[in-house]
Amino acid sequence: MNTNQIQGAGTRKKAYSLNDFLDACKNHKELVEINPDAQEEASNVLHISCDTTEETKVQILDQIALHGIDDFEYINTKPFRKGINGDHPLVDAYSFTHTFINIYISFCIVRTRNGWYIKSIHSNDSHSGFGDSMSIGEMIKLIGKK
Repeated sequence: MNTNQIQGAGTRKKAYSLNDFLDACKNHKELVEINPDAQEEASNVLHISCDTTEETKVQILDQIALHGIDDFEYINTKPFRKGINGDHPLVDAYSFTHTFINIYISFCIVRTRNGWYIKSIHSNDSHSGFGDSMSIGEMIKLIGKK
């Protein structure tokens, strides 16, 4: 099989319906899993503080679902190199603006889990000064310039 025949490979076409993903975030949260590191980053960027991991997940998905399909800008589609549970799906990446913060999100469908998987969600403006998260390394660089 020619690798260019694989959906999204080399063509930069979307692998999934953004509308279906947003519907799952809003109405079928049980079908959406968030990478634990991505969930921690998202809770910081979106300023979400909950008592449990499940409550945090629900709040993150609610924040994503607030946005309509027109709020999202497609970035690319790439293979999930590391994979999950032996599955190596294609991953769609988008950006959207949430409370003045440019957010990057990437997601896929994982067949072995029969649902959506948010691989990454974080600020695309790590140096913007809008109160979003900044890496420790970037903070040290900033402090060192003073």
